[in-house]
Amino acid sequence: MIKPVLDKLVLTMNTKRTNFDLPSTHKIHITSKWLLGFEEGDGSFYYDISNSRLVFSIGQKGNFTLMNAIWDFLHNLASGHGDVVHVYYTGDAGILQVINTDFIKEVIIPSFSSMTLNKKSLDYLDWVTIFNILPRS
Repeated sequence: MIKPVLDKLVLTMNTKRTNFDLPSTHKIHITSKWLLGFEEGDGSFYYDISNSRLVFSIGQKGNFTLMNAIWDFLHNLASGHGDVVHVYYTGDAGILQVINTDFIKEVIIPSFSSMTLNKKSLDYLDWVTIFNILPRS
C-alpha cells in the first residue's frame, strides 16, 4: 500500500519537479540567517584578480523575484552607503554582487562572522584574510 504512494512522491521530487508555483499569498522574507543558508548553496566569496577587488556574489537561475528580495534586504542594510548592491540579469539567470569595500567591512563581514558558516567557511575565512591584508586608500 505504501510503495505506490512513495513511488509517486519520488517521481515528483528535486530535479523531476515541474511545478514551482507558490500560493498568491506567499511573501519572501529575507533574514541574515536565511541569507547565510542561501549563500551556502548559491553564493560565493571571491577575489576578482582582473579588477583587484573582493566580491560577495549570489547567483540564481530563473527566480528574479527572489533576487530582487535579496537586493532589497541588502540595500536596506546599506543605508548610508549608497548604491552598493548590484544585480545583473543575463538570459534566465541573475547575479547579485557586492564590491563596495566599506559595505563589506561594515555589514557583510560582521554579519557573516556572527553566524556559523558550514560549506563555505574556509572560503569565507580566506576572503576575510584577503580583505585584512589588502591596502586601503
